[in-house]
Amino acid sequence: QTWIIDHIKDCQGNAVPRFLVGMFELAAQLQIKSDYAGPTLLAPTFLRQALTTISEEHVKASLPEWPWLEGFKQRITRLSKLRNVPFERKYFEVQIRKNWNDSWGNNVEAPCEDSGDFVPLLLDAGILRERKDGRLETTDLYLDGLGFKRKGGVRRRAPRSVGN
Repeated sequence: QTWIIDHIKDCQGNAVPRFLVGMFELAAQLQIKSDYAGPTLLAPTFLRQALTTISEEHVKASLPEWPWLEGFKQRITRLSKLRNVPFERKYFEVQIRKNWNDSWGNNVEAPCEDSGDFVPLLLDAGILRERKDGRLETTDLYLDGLGFKRKGGVRRRAPRSVGN
């Protein structure tokens, strides 16, 4: 099954082995701590919980390369319509333009001079991708780390152990 690989890829389709190993390691630790004794080696909910942590760690680790990610995350957090992916590209561009001169972090310059260049930058970096219908979305590698939300998928709460 490709679920696991698909969820650690960036928007350019690149998957880094350390994210895969880290996700398995963390999922196993979470499952052991929970005393879950289900029928699978690793329950999907523990993989999903681990993916949240991997996303958060990946965004933090990306700050030296892209220090403006923290400012981007703050903008996403403030704009509730942008938190849910996918979202309309035009709306995103308008909202980013409105707040373009807000702080991008302590002593951090804007990622580009003009807000019109920001979406292409995010697409080139693999942080966002454009769907066939023109809406923008991100992968799970950036989803939780940047504060985005997506409806559906594997539940995040740990399952109960068998016999509880």
